[in-house]
Amino acid sequence: MTRVQVPQAISVDTSLLAVWAREWTRGESRALGMVRALLRSNARLLLTLDHVVELLGHGSDEVVAGRVAFVRSLQQAYWVKSHDDSIGGVLDLTAAEVRAKSADPAASYEIILARTRPEMLRFGEIRHVVSLLQAPEIVSYARSRVRRSRVVQSLLHTEVAQPWATRELVAPQQRLVPLATILSNFDRLEKHVAFQLVDVGDSKVSGHTEAAKHFFDELRQYARVAARGGRVTLADVLRQMGIEEADLSGMTSAEMLADKYVWRTQSGIIARSAGVAAGTVEKLRPHDVPSLYLRGLIADCQSKARRASGGNPGDASLACLSLYIGLTTVDKRTAEYVRQIRRGSAALDAVMGRVMPLTSLGTLEAEIRGLCS
Repeated sequence: MTRVQVPQAISVDTSLLAVWAREWTRGESRALGMVRALLRSNARLLLTLDHVVELLGHGSDEVVAGRVAFVRSLQQAYWVKSHDDSIGGVLDLTAAEVRAKSADPAASYEIILARTRPEMLRFGEIRHVVSLLQAPEIVSYARSRVRRSRVVQSLLHTEVAQPWATRELVAPQQRLVPLATILSNFDRLEKHVAFQLVDVGDSKVSGHTEAAKHFFDELRQYARVAARGGRVTLADVLRQMGIEEADLSGMTSAEMLADKYVWRTQSGIIARSAGVAAGTVEKLRPHDVPSLYLRGLIADCQSKARRASGGNPGDASLACLSLYIGLTTVDKRTAEYVRQIRRGSAALDAVMGRVMPLTSLGTLEAEIRGLCS
């Protein structure tokens, strides 16, 4: 296993990888020829945990087995190193960037990425990746994560994804409100969210009523734990969710609360992986770390779509690989978001590789064969 100095790698969108794997499993000549062409070129695929989750998250064991066999046929690959030295995801890259920024607060994007590339990218025989793919627990994890992502993204697309936007709770944070009032509001909002999920949720999500109930059951639990003498304050409920009153700067908008809750959870994971204090990550400005900034900007674009997609987090994460390699292929919609972002941020544009929208296996085939010339 060797460290990568100048990555000659390409990242392929997971949906297209799945199509390639399906044709390869069927023995179709185009898919088989693409593998041979890739092996003749001086490039290899870059695989991440984000790719693995999407590939293994399929509900059919037969399909998953075919995809693992396809990956094995690639013989060699680049991959992201995780904190335990197995295959990692874009979150591991972000953690490495945070370490670099913490060690040198004045570091530019160019310096941060120059330090993280050789640390985090690995190259070697594909068996190092396949050994992980064959672990039974990784398939279970992947399927669970795919399902959860669809539900979470769907909930975030509803008007009342967070129920604090009510007259009783959008009030001074220390105001005591009857717990019964809050629980009654939750019952009403739960029904509304279940109805909305049909219209704006991920089309692959089933059981909208159950998804809404699970979401509000968690919120009911937070409220009951925070209640004192049958009454509860917004500030106390937020503390149960891990958000201190001081973090809110007097604001209690729905969008701000949701963003703060997500960031508090995400920053804790990044901090543990980076080996730094959680407060260090939380205090970062959005543009301090390149992958965080790019992913956040893409997420902002995604939030404007009419219908949610469980693939949104994965699409945003995989686009961040363009900060590390020369060619990243993404879906057409994400490519357009990236184009707009590059126009608006010279700092990101200067450190990003080529991002291509690939809408068919034919266009990917042409690109791979071009690498052989």
